[in-house]
Amino acid sequence: MSNRIMLTDRVATLAQAADKEYLIHDLALKGFGLRVRPSGTKSWILRLAIDGKMRRRTLGGPRTISAEDARAKAHALLADRQTDVSAAEIIGPSVPTFKAFTELYLDRKVALQKPSGQRSVKIYLRVTLLPVFGDMPLDRIQRADVARWFHDYGERRPGGANRALAVLGNMFICARNWGILPETAVNPAKGIRLNRQAPVGRILSDVEFRRLAAALDRYALIRPDQVDAVRLLLLTGCRHGEILGLRWLDVHPGHLDLQDSKTGPRKVLLGEPAAAILTKRRQSRQIGSPFVFPRADDPSRPRPSLQSFWLIMRREAELPPTLRLHDLRHSYASLAVMNGETLYMTGKLLGHRHAGSTQRYAHLSDDYLLEAAERVAAAILERGGLAT
Repeated sequence: MSNRIMLTDRVATLAQAADKEYLIHDLALKGFGLRVRPSGTKSWILRLAIDGKMRRRTLGGPRTISAEDARAKAHALLADRQTDVSAAEIIGPSVPTFKAFTELYLDRKVALQKPSGQRSVKIYLRVTLLPVFGDMPLDRIQRADVARWFHDYGERRPGGANRALAVLGNMFICARNWGILPETAVNPAKGIRLNRQAPVGRILSDVEFRRLAAALDRYALIRPDQVDAVRLLLLTGCRHGEILGLRWLDVHPGHLDLQDSKTGPRKVLLGEPAAAILTKRRQSRQIGSPFVFPRADDPSRPRPSLQSFWLIMRREAELPPTLRLHDLRHSYASLAVMNGETLYMTGKLLGHRHAGSTQRYAHLSDDYLLEAAERVAAAILERGGLAT
């Protein structure tokens, strides 16, 4: 008997004994679980690899330690077992504090990032990393310290904890590269298991596509700029920031040359419908503005957002309130896959560097999956002669 849920004190209380011992696996932390024996004895356990073999460590019973404390203990054990040698054993007390190193990191690394990336890093530093590690010398921060922080912050913000951990890990990589820590120093952020997160994003159904198209048609004369921008999002799979920041010098026959996309410069090929929208806009472009979608009150700047218009479209088209503007990009990717494009080709269309990024976008509709299931079933019937 095996299952996976978020382990809590209530789950432990309600777990019933069975004829055989069984484990309830934790949804949040791989390897952490609740063992229930036929006698009714229950205990928190952690499965981990030691000397190449999977071992089971008992963390205590639900009567003596809560689920939250047991999970925190598991995080610490996973971190401790990966600690080979700390920087403190190699380097002396002249190493700066985490707070002092942060200033150097912001100047030498973060300053080279895009403004949105800089804001994100500074938020994680201010909100969670500096309050916890700020006064600690850089070489005194151990994996156990990081594991405790990650667990505590992850209880409130699992996704934020994952992203803040990435910032912390990069800081230690830079500290080694810049000679502040020795090359042999262990990165205390490495080896921490990320929090599981529910998939984000969905795709438009055929009915929703038609309703959105009708809503855009109704607003074409009322809000022509916003309608054209949303249509380009649908037809190109671009991020909304890429479309709103689009300059006329980036628009070429048959393609866009984006100089400042999330993954760097990239080419976006244009189908005829997308090219027609840009041709129409060029014919009526605002003289003196470099942007395809300029601000109405200041043509020298791009339109800042489509969010308020998207809320109107979502209501007009009777779309789910959870459907995001970014889900148009998910829909583009999914339709590409469902129409026979490979993940590699779809990734090229989206401007992804890694195939894993494309897999997160390529949702498949229920109708498409049903058709696939029917094709497989038909093939099985044909080969096996099974009766229905």
